[in-house]
Amino acid sequence: MNTHSHVFGTIGGHATHCLHRLRQFNPTPSTVQVAVTFTLSYEDLVAALYTLLCGGIEYADLAEDATAHELVLDTLVNATAEIENAQYEIENGGLDANQAEVLAYSRDRVAQLYALPPVTPARKPRTRAKAAVR
Repeated sequence: MNTHSHVFGTIGGHATHCLHRLRQFNPTPSTVQVAVTFTLSYEDLVAALYTLLCGGIEYADLAEDATAHELVLDTLVNATAEIENAQYEIENGGLDANQAEVLAYSRDRVAQLYALPPVTPARKPRTRAKAAVR
């Protein structure tokens, strides 16, 4: 049986790795390396954490940043359909109290892990004072 292939990634400047499930039980040798870069929103990362927690991961499992980064990468690589389902669930509301708590925790943890920039109110455009006429 083939050894597990690792996926190496960087999320928000944090390097991490996970196992790629596509190769987990594949007996053929790995022969091609694939590199992909894509952008995500903070809400995409929230949905990934939400997916993890609804799938059985405990809050304590996400306490260490390095482990949390690894689990997020693993979810992004191996559970995109589940993330998409979570996004739909989150966007369409109707969450019960437990799901709402999980969502709130996911948002807070993503902000901690990936330095969510503070929301600043929109500023009014500045106007220049007219020069005094002499």
